[in-house]
Amino acid sequence: MSESNADWLLRRQFEERGTTVRTLWDIYLRFYAAFLALNVTGIGVVVATLEDPLDRWPIAIAFALHNLLTVGSVWFITNNSRELIVEMEDLAKALGSDSKAEMLPGAALKAPLPLKVIRYTGPANMITHIGFMIIWVLLPLL
Repeated sequence: MSESNADWLLRRQFEERGTTVRTLWDIYLRFYAAFLALNVTGIGVVVATLEDPLDRWPIAIAFALHNLLTVGSVWFITNNSRELIVEMEDLAKALGSDSKAEMLPGAALKAPLPLKVIRYTGPANMITHIGFMIIWVLLPLL
């Protein structure tokens, strides 16, 4: 049985959205792991080597601003992921809209992505970055 152009396009759009969400989170989580290590190492180096609070301020401000920018990135990625997943579910419903759709389980019409993980991960990572911003701002005062 040959697939229609419309079905091919719907299937392709569904696949592209899934790839986009997975790629976004893969790149972000790799960055997040490296950035956590960099923050912790940076705090340790600053505390161990710079005793004068005036020497700490430039580094603290740079790290705090970087964390602030990262909060914005996480917010953007989380919201885009939610939108893409809703679009994927709409595409899945359109793909399953023929006469056999009644036989499909409900899970088949949902996006095959861990939406609950995305809903948790984005805000959790934002909280972590905000925490690091607070630490960096307080670090020169210690």
